Amino acid sequence: AGALPVPVIGSCMPTRNLKNSTEYMTPGTYCGNWHFKGGVETIDMAPGVYVLNNSVWKFNGLMTGSDVTIYFTNGNSYLNTNGQGTIDIQAPTSGAYAGILMYEDYTISSLTSMHINGGQDAIVKGLIYLPSRDIKWNGNSGVESDSLTLVLNSLEVTGTTSWRIAPFETFSITAVGSGGTTEQVMSSIKLTAN
Repeated sequence: AGALPVPVIGSCMPTRNLKNSTEYMTPGTYCGNWHFKGGVETIDMAPGVYVLNNSVWKFNGLMTGSDVTIYFTNGNSYLNTNGQGTIDIQAPTSGAYAGILMYEDYTISSLTSMHINGGQDAIVKGLIYLPSRDIKWNGNSGVESDSLTLVLNSLEVTGTTSWRIAPFETFSITAVGSGGTTEQVMSSIKLTAN
């Protein structure tokens, strides 16, 4: 906490109508709600640092990018996937933000939720440092990574989630009462190869 580099919070990127099948995003400071409409199949992120300042990104398609770092300035900033939305992003391998995929201002004290909904697999690589977040992973989805560290307040998994971690052993996590009204809340998950 407090050791990660804090990016410059610049002027807000201009908003635009997000409806193309592929939307190309560039690094910078994003403010307000960014709703990628149903016709947006891909959010292509150029390498760099994305600052979400009181900003919410909601999408149903694929978010993809390499050498990407996403910084959340406060609890009002988060990502939310819906439907068949999924993430395929990797942290930088060099520079000030090497290995950092997502992180937040370490002074955030209030707990907030972030949802990953849908049935698509997420491919992520890097550190996700969101200690003030309760991450809710909903639906029959999965995670695949050869380098992933999660620092969260809690991780709640509903449905059946398959985690594939290097050396790509598969670990199935099935929530209690899948398809019913109960769900399993896990405060931590430790994965080790067989």
